[in-house]
Amino acid sequence: MNKTIDQPNITKRRLFKKNPNKIKETLSDRIIHAVSVTLLIFFVILIVFPLLNYFSLAFNNYAFNDKIVLWSAKLDLAPIKYVFSANSKEFWRAFLNSVIITLIVTFVSNLVEAMAAYPLSKKNCPFRSGILMFFIITMLFSAGVVPIYLLMRSFNLLN
Repeated sequence: MNKTIDQPNITKRRLFKKNPNKIKETLSDRIIHAVSVTLLIFFVILIVFPLLNYFSLAFNNYAFNDKIVLWSAKLDLAPIKYVFSANSKEFWRAFLNSVIITLIVTFVSNLVEAMAAYPLSKKNCPFRSGILMFFIITMLFSAGVVPIYLLMRSFNLLN
């Protein structure tokens, strides 16, 4: 005996039936949603177009091209080949330095912040407000402020 299991008959009408428990969106909700989506699309465009320009410049043989284009008409792999060749030891050394510094600084900062978080969460910690202010003030300043200052000073661009 071969019995088949009867499956319920799901019709198109039942599939697309509106949910009576769904919360209805008001006009202000729809306006806020439309503005949010529009702003999101705008910010995506602001991010994608410069990236396309960088990629087009990476595949372009002209180092100081003044034109801003989305994609170059002639793709040249010579700059990419140079970076990955053995002649560009300076590039790979600088890249390795960046990776090492990033890993060390990330590890040390996470270690210090994790060890400081528990005592600073207690209300009776001595010097709590001073230490918190130290952490907050250091977050306000970028790590690249001093090198930029030294660069501007070397070009006599101060004042």
